[in-house]
Amino acid sequence: MDFSEPVHISIKHSSGQMSTTEADLVIAADGPSSTVRARYHPDVKRTYAGYVAWRGTVPENEVSEEAKKVLVERITFFHTRQTQILAYAIPGKHGTLERGKRLLNWVWYVNYKEDSPEHRDIMTDKNGKRHHITLPAGGVRDEVWSHQKDSAKKVLPSAFAELVEKTKVPFIQAITDVISPSANLDSGRVLLIGDALAGVRPHTGMSSNQAALDAVQLADAISKIIGGAGKEVLEEWEENVVKYATELQSRGISIGNRSQFGEHSQVD
Repeated sequence: MDFSEPVHISIKHSSGQMSTTEADLVIAADGPSSTVRARYHPDVKRTYAGYVAWRGTVPENEVSEEAKKVLVERITFFHTRQTQILAYAIPGKHGTLERGKRLLNWVWYVNYKEDSPEHRDIMTDKNGKRHHITLPAGGVRDEVWSHQKDSAKKVLPSAFAELVEKTKVPFIQAITDVISPSANLDSGRVLLIGDALAGVRPHTGMSSNQAALDAVQLADAISKIIGGAGKEVLEEWEENVVKYATELQSRGISIGNRSQFGEHSQVD
């Protein structure tokens, strides 16, 4: 690590004001649209995978007894052509795990060709603004949501269709791929971790694991450097985290493409 010259950082605050500061080490954990990564790798862009995730939650006590038999105390999946939906319980208000007071969280993957009329329609919010990555909760237009609920009744099993119907505030996440060719930048003074290094598809359920692994191994590397080790420690760290990110991203792409673009048997 070369700390002979500090890193100069420009910060744009939510107020719109700019400030500058200096740092010996910058750890970029600023997500899959990382502005830090873009500074060093401007050609690395998030690419749309061809489908989105509709998402929402329903209080467990609002779900019918029939649907609970299918959905509660398990992770339930349904696959059909160009569609996958899954549901599972998550903590409720104030983090409660008490049965009946949790939330049932669902994720419904649906294919839309990029810039198709359907894609543009669902990603345009109530104020007419077009979104490209996430359409936040509260932004889905009423007519778009009404159409999606009608679609749920036609293509999904009744338990899943019920969850969609009873969801009050849905949101949409476009599924994307992005990975940096390196994690160690500017002679070790700027490091990428987590989604800033590689944004993986949600099918793996491993984004938090990736961030934790990167951070824990980085803490160990920095401890060794403080103890007198050389730059090879960071090179080894980079090799490990990039290898893990590459394998994890490949796994997510394989799962997602098989789910959304593969062939699935139909049950009459």
